[in-house]
Parts: sequence; structure tokens; C-alpha cells
Amino acid sequence: MKITNIRFITFYIKNFLFGLDIFSVREINKQLDFTKVPLSEPEILGLVNLRGQIVTTVDTSVLLNLEKSEIKELSRNIILKSESIKDGNNDTDIYGLLVDEIGDVIETTSDRIENVPSNLNDSSSNLNVKFIKNILKLDNDIMMILDLNEFFKKYNEK
Repeated sequence: MKITNIRFITFYIKNFLFGLDIFSVREINKQLDFTKVPLSEPEILGLVNLRGQIVTTVDTSVLLNLEKSEIKELSRNIILKSESIKDGNNDTDIYGLLVDEIGDVIETTSDRIENVPSNLNDSSSNLNVKFIKNILKLDNDIMMILDLNEFFKKYNEK
């Protein structure tokens, strides 16, 4: 197996540390004024007009089965590159993930990334682990790497 360098943008949701491959992130935005969408899924916060493009904003904590996010001073909207989501719809769908706080950019090698431990499952914690692709052990924490394809799989089926 070839070892490669990978960079992750890190962020916090309810004191859990998460990461996304930096190449799946288009930008990080503070704009958090949403237009609610009637009858939408519970995790859909609403729509944001970002320089003329409509962004569907997802409350990441609701998807992860954690309590609903409160928008605070440090909250951010991570705008994803549309090609990073294989949603089967059109390429122009743009999604944003509401997170509690942005962390650092972490660079690591692919050989340090581990599978999700089998003892971490939905019954052992409230966290919906089906959205966790891998983990990365850090000095003082564990970063959970999100699986964007699993995140948006439910929208593929429509």
C-alpha cells in the first residue's frame, strides 16, 4: 500500500473532534442566516444565498444523532465542493455543514488512519457512527473522519 500525505480540516461538534479531507472543502463561511424550508428533513437548517448560489445547509449535529446545534459566535458553515458528494443529482447542488467551531488543518500520512473500532457502535454511544469513515489518533484526542458519501446517501435515493 502506498503511503500518501493527507490534510484534514478539523472542527468540533458537541466537543467531539471531526475531520474532512481538505480537498472536499470549498470554503468556510460565517454566514449563518438561513431561509427555512417547509417540510424539509429535520437535519436541513435551510438555504443560504452565497454570492448568488443557493447552499443547502445541514445541521451536522442532528445527522450525527447529537442534540440540535445552537448557533454561536464560533459557529461556521463548511461549504463543500459539489464534486466531493456523489449525490446522483446534478453537479450544481451545493451543501454546507453547520459546525460548532473550526479547528486546525492537520496533515498526516495514510498509514496512521485507522478503521472505526468495532466497540464504537450506535448502541454504545448516542453518536451515529455510520457517518464515521475512519479515525485518527492524535496526541490528546481522536479525530473522527466523516464519510460524506454516507452523509448524503439518503438524498441519492430520492
